[in-house]
Amino acid sequence: MAGRRAMGAKLSYTVGTDPKKYIAHLTSLGAINTANEEIDVTDHDSPNGNQEFIAGAQTHENVSFAGNIVPGDDTFKRIWALVQARTTCSFEAEYADGSKMTFSGYFANVTMGEQTTDGLMGYEGELRISGDVTFGESA
Repeated sequence: MAGRRAMGAKLSYTVGTDPKKYIAHLTSLGAINTANEEIDVTDHDSPNGNQEFIAGAQTHENVSFAGNIVPGDDTFKRIWALVQARTTCSFEAEYADGSKMTFSGYFANVTMGEQTTDGLMGYEGELRISGDVTFGESA
């Protein structure tokens, strides 16, 4: 069998020394994309007039997430307050195979989902990564 199911991914955050809190009823966790910016080091001595580059600072794109709003769960309310307060958090994305990615950042935005006659109440948002991302493999 090739591949592994993604079902079971979890996303949590910590503010300061508070206990870890999970984003409950998560339905989607976006990719954590890392890229190197480029620095142009081309000069008049570059071979055959070709441009030359070296890797610069690493950047990380926003990470999207979505979830269901469930009676008795305050996940949306907590995220809304953190967006309003512009609070920096420590995040941990846990995957079905036990691997994890950890990083610091903040909730860049959160949106109450579209309300349709045959749909569920939900929310979606994005995390902005600030600094390094650490990957840890499962045991």
